[in-house]
Order: sequence, then structure tokens, then C-alpha cells
Amino acid sequence: MNISKISTTIGIVILGVSAICIYLFADIDYQAKIAILVMMLAVILWVTDWMPGVGTGFLCIILLVACGGVNSLSEGVIGFSKPICYFLIGILAIGYAVKRSGLADRVANYIIGLSLGNPVLLYFQMLGSFVVLTFFLPSATTRGAIIVNMYEEVLDTWNVPKSHPFHKMLMLAMLALNRCASTALLAGGITPVVASGLMGDFSWIEWFVIMSIPFYANLFVGGIIIYVWYRKGAKSVQMMPYKLPPAKPITIAEIKTIVIIFITVSLWFTDFIHGLHAAVPAVLALVLIMFPKIGVLTWEDLQEGIAWSNFFITATALSLGLSLLNSGGADWLGSNMVDWGLKITNNATLLIIMMMILVGLARIAFNNISSYLAIMIPITMGFSDILGVSPLLAGFLTVVVGDSLIFYCAGTGSGLIIFERSGLSNAEVFRFACVMLVAVVIIANILVLPYWKLIGFQ
Repeated sequence: MNISKISTTIGIVILGVSAICIYLFADIDYQAKIAILVMMLAVILWVTDWMPGVGTGFLCIILLVACGGVNSLSEGVIGFSKPICYFLIGILAIGYAVKRSGLADRVANYIIGLSLGNPVLLYFQMLGSFVVLTFFLPSATTRGAIIVNMYEEVLDTWNVPKSHPFHKMLMLAMLALNRCASTALLAGGITPVVASGLMGDFSWIEWFVIMSIPFYANLFVGGIIIYVWYRKGAKSVQMMPYKLPPAKPITIAEIKTIVIIFITVSLWFTDFIHGLHAAVPAVLALVLIMFPKIGVLTWEDLQEGIAWSNFFITATALSLGLSLLNSGGADWLGSNMVDWGLKITNNATLLIIMMMILVGLARIAFNNISSYLAIMIPITMGFSDILGVSPLLAGFLTVVVGDSLIFYCAGTGSGLIIFERSGLSNAEVFRFACVMLVAVVIIANILVLPYWKLIGFQ
């Protein structure tokens, strides 16, 4: 049995014992217990890939409703009513349009040219592109849906199969690190919007000054960890001759796709004017993509080309997360994790490290980032005096830790889009998240906290 299987087995045993203890001894009401237990079951099934992710989601919804974890079926499937699910469908449609129009192939050739046919240079160039592209495509989900098609074209050109370590290297970096570039910007998606709403109003530049160093450091250190992990596989890919085919004239389909993306991104950047939810421009893009005369795809194309499992896994994961939140189970889990840390030590530095580890582990229960932020930020800000830091610093640390980790992909739009096409297992994603948690804690203490002190943010 390899290390991955051993660690997965140990994790399942720990979760199983914890579930029994919670059911027997936890001082919470029955509904909260059921919500916690069903979430634990979902985590086990999603991490181990024992059954398809969609099947796990619906099984846990059935158990949640049948066992009384929610008051009605409508509450049990509430995740399907959330705009983020439809935002995801719009984003997937944009990504598929980029692929089918030929735009992905054109950009892929350009990427190969910049990398000089060198796989290692291609990988680190991709990490840098996350930062640059964020200023044009701030949403990690949007960016991921588009660039995954481009890098798939590169991998296909080099005849790299999904099982190859180099394929996994690129996909794991896209899945786990792409989102770090987004959260460095206030307009970078759900995380900064929810976090700033909980902690107070910040200008674009204030947020960038505070959060850019932490998230860029996590991105590039995480990238180096992945490279070291898969470096033998990367070196086994032969360098390809640096010779690009002559550029073809841009097609009408490519122009239409670029215009649709431009309209969509413009609406996202001007949300302070019109106030539309990010899902509205995304769904508008979906409509334009298949609109007669204007669009580039048909509904039949989208039915075949989009991984619809993304929608169902996200919606069911949101439903489970909201049941945990509404039942009081999330509050109980979060406050107890912090309480346990306080019982171990009273040293301020050790408490901060302990807090970071505990809130990082809390991401296993709260894989939906909105639920995680809504629960953990108020809790950690409330304990800031004991930690010896300001409430805002405790809140920002909670954001930095939580949004740098993906333990499994259900409920994370930006990660799920990549995961479905990556050739990775959930166990591999979980293993990297555990290593990344250690790295994030070290980076925070060596770099982030001193940097915040230097800029007068304590």
C-alpha cells in the first residue's frame, strides 16, 4: 500500500471516529448533528473517489432530507437556486467556445513559441500568466475555463497523455494555484467580495497592497512544490523544435468569441455602475454564444461539450454547505476548533500558528469558500485579542490560509472545471493541500506577518 492510500485510510478512520463521537457526545441539536455527519460522509466519498462526484452529491442530499438534517426538500436542494451555479455554466460555455472557435489553438501555438518548446519553461511561464491574466480576467473560474483549453492543445501537440506526470503538473497548478492570483485583487471574484464585506470597506489599492504579497508568495512557492513533485516527469518530455506554423488569418468565429468575452469582462469590471451579479454577464455570454447569426455554437454543441457534472456537484455541495451553516453545525465546528487550539497553548506566536492550522483544516468541512469565510472570519476576529493581533489582521490571515487550499474539488468552481479534465485523483489534490497548508503557515510567519508590520498593518 502506497503513502497516498495509507494517508487516505487514516483520514477516513479519523473522520469516522469523529463522526461517532459527534453523534454520541456533541452538545448540539439533532438537525445540526445530521448536517455535520452527512457533510463528513460527503468529504470521505469525494476525497476517495469511491463513487462519481455527482452520485455522492445526490446521495448526501437524499440522506440529509430523509434523516431530518433540513426541514424540507426545498431546503435540501437550495444550492440549485444559487447564482454561482449558473455563473459556472456560462463560464464553461465561454471556455468551450474558445476551444471550438480555434482561438485556443491559436493561443496555444503562441504559448509554445514563448516557451521555446521547453516544458519546464512552459510550466513557470504558466504560473506567471496567472498573475498577468488576472488584470484582464479577474475571475479564477473564467480564467481556468479558458486557459485549460489552451494548455490542453499544447499537451495534445506534444502527445502528453493525461496519466503523464507533466500533464498532472500543469493541471494541479491550474487547479490549486490559479485562484491565488485572483484573491490578490479586490475585483478577483467571490472571496475578496465576501471577505471585504465581512471586514469592512477597502479600496482596490488597499486590498492589493495588503493581499498581493501573501497570495503571490503562496502561488509561486506552491508552484515550486508541484514542480519538485513532478520534475522527473517534466524532464521526460522531450523539448520540441521551436518552429511555429505560419499564422492563419483570424476567422469570423474567433472574432465573435473575442467580442463576446470582451462584453462579458466589461460587464464584470463595471459592476459598481450597474450592480448586476456576476452570473448575469456569464449567462448573457451563454446566450450570445448560441444566438442565431451572432453565436459560434449550437445548443447541441454545448450539450456535448460542457461537463455538466460541474453544475450538479457545485449545486449539491452548496446545498450541503448551507445546511451545515443554517443548522448551527458550522458555528459549532468553527468555535470548537478554535477552543481546542486555545487549550493547547497560551503563547501568542504558537496560537497564531495553531489558528492557521485549524482554520486551514476547517476548509475540509467548509469547502465552499463563502461558507468558510462567513463562519471563520467572525470567529477568528473575535479571538484576535487572545492572539495578540488586531481583528483585521486575524481576518486577513483567515482569508490567506483558506483561499490558498483546495482539499477536494466539489463546490469549488475554479477547481472543479480543471479537475474534470485533469487526470488527477481527489487523493492527489488532498495530499497537495496538506503540504500546501504547511507551506502557507511557514510563509505567513517568515514573510507575510513581517511584511504587514512593515507597511503598518498589524
